[in-house]
Amino acid sequence: MLFRSNNLDITLFPNPSSGYFNLEVNSDGWQPIKVRILDALGRELNALDMNPNETIQFGFGLKAGVYFIETRQGPDLKVKRAIKLY
Repeated sequence: MLFRSNNLDITLFPNPSSGYFNLEVNSDGWQPIKVRILDALGRELNALDMNPNETIQFGFGLKAGVYFIETRQGPDLKVKRAIKLY
């Protein structure tokens, strides 16, 4: 099976944040986007679905620390580090 890259581009802001994060995902693909929020040890804290070219907010309930935001669409995977302050 042949997979085509979707030109997945993610932006996470503000980062660091003391409140919430905005996750903006742009892609020329049509497949749904799977988002996983992982703690610094790689444990999944939350999983979300979103559409291409959409922005979501998350992180209101996260404690201070470092998190990894894993974004997957088809074969494309991007990971961003998020820092939550106090």
